[in-house]
Amino acid sequence: MLFGKKKKVETPPVEDMPPLPTLETLGQENQAHEVHQEMPNITHQLPIINSRLPVNSKPTQPSKSMPFVKNQEPAKAPEEKVDRPAFAPLFIKIDRYRNILNALGQLRTSIVMIRNSFSTLNELEKARFETLKLIEDAVGRVEIKLSALDSELLRPAGHHPEISPEYQDVETVHATVADLKGQIDQLKAEMEQLS
Repeated sequence: MLFGKKKKVETPPVEDMPPLPTLETLGQENQAHEVHQEMPNITHQLPIINSRLPVNSKPTQPSKSMPFVKNQEPAKAPEEKVDRPAFAPLFIKIDRYRNILNALGQLRTSIVMIRNSFSTLNELEKARFETLKLIEDAVGRVEIKLSALDSELLRPAGHHPEISPEYQDVETVHATVADLKGQIDQLKAEMEQLS
């Protein structure tokens, strides 16, 4: 057999382990350190967990004590008191967090839609400009052809072309149309009398 079974390693039972400190003992130790403001003396022996060494064995090297160093804390400036609520939530509610994420997603979507709208508007403006340019070119070509046709046609002697104004008021056009209708009605009445 190439691979053998793994040997079982026996771990010492939990009862042989030193007890874990409680919150009260840790708080008392911290208060003791703050009151004395000294470095703790490290000459006390820690329990040895290794089962091969005897429990009461002495270390091979002599232990040296740490030199006494006084901790000097800088003077603290008085803290400004800020009015805060009596409690500060440690966690944001999941629903509120989900709502915030949804709102951010909607804002991103709106920004993308606005950018797309601007690009579409730019394309429409370009198309409009190109269309107006094509219409102007077509009108220019029609004017050139009209002037060429006009120059080729013969006119009787004494005929002067009428120069029409380029722009007429809408009211004058309506008045002219009404006059023409009146003249047509008179001509119809005369034709009926003759027949």
